[in-house]
Amino acid sequence: ESLKFQQSAGILVNPRPNEGDYTKYSFPSKTIEYLAAGSPVVCYKLAGIPDDYDAYLQYIESNSVEALKEKLESLINLPDENRKSIGSKGREFVLREKNSFAQCKKIVGMYEELFSAKTWNNSNAVALVGRLQAPYSSVQFLGRSVHTP
Repeated sequence: ESLKFQQSAGILVNPRPNEGDYTKYSFPSKTIEYLAAGSPVVCYKLAGIPDDYDAYLQYIESNSVEALKEKLESLINLPDENRKSIGSKGREFVLREKNSFAQCKKIVGMYEELFSAKTWNNSNAVALVGRLQAPYSSVQFLGRSVHTP
């Protein structure tokens, strides 16, 4: 039922501001859900949102209510076909790039790279964890502690 409401919305908003250290490691799950609904998604650029989402999200310029209002007004004032195009591009992106098959392919690629490596070191592990965009500063991987920058 919530999907129907999301699909009927002209604009979807995630108002979580980029404040606090946790946003470095935070990716709001609603972002993918909102993009998949096919409406423009307005949000603040959290440090934990990977750059490949940037072309599909409508970022609020600063952490203020006024900036949120300005972003919403700018989208509301667009012709309907422009808003629909923004939403469609976001939907296509998540359906193509963020589906379960695409994510599994990344994981399989990571394992293939790991097991084909001649030597194991912390740099290899950091690079592999970073490819998954893991929101952790330290993780256990194959029984080893991997610290990401």
